[in-house]
Amino acid sequence: MNGIATSVVIHPSRLLRCLLLTMSVLLLSAALLLWQMPATEARLVIHQLLAMVCVAAALGLVSRALTLTKSFVIDISGTGVIRLHHTGQVAADTGHSVSNDQQGSEVVQLLKDSTLWSSMMLLRLRLVNGQVVVIPVLSDAMSADSFRHLSIACRWIIRQDTSPYPKGIR
Repeated sequence: MNGIATSVVIHPSRLLRCLLLTMSVLLLSAALLLWQMPATEARLVIHQLLAMVCVAAALGLVSRALTLTKSFVIDISGTGVIRLHHTGQVAADTGHSVSNDQQGSEVVQLLKDSTLWSSMMLLRLRLVNGQVVVIPVLSDAMSADSFRHLSIACRWIIRQDTSPYPKGIR
């Protein structure tokens, strides 16, 4: 059963960063238009509140885009056990040699409500302490071959009933 065994390095996605920054520019533009829109006194307050919400959302997106610097290494065994390595920056020439070091890693469970599309995956992983981590994986975050291997392995794991809970209890 080692057909799904794979190890991949997930680098921060430049496309995701670009999309987040583009959305923040659009939100700031909407805030500017709302702020300059002529309105009666009653509507002026609503326009100003909406403009402030747009600015707050834009600032949140900018901060998220600037903090997308963490790389991950995901090791999937032949039986479907997933080991997640949190790394700072993984050099491209080292590949995924980090997978030999079990010290900075933890076993996680892939949740069935993860999103697996042909060019994007949102991996929802449950840590041992119960916390859920969402890792966005776009096709530009790794090589096409690695993306395909990860997608196949995740689809196989989701089809299996590997949950430690009895049916109906989640």
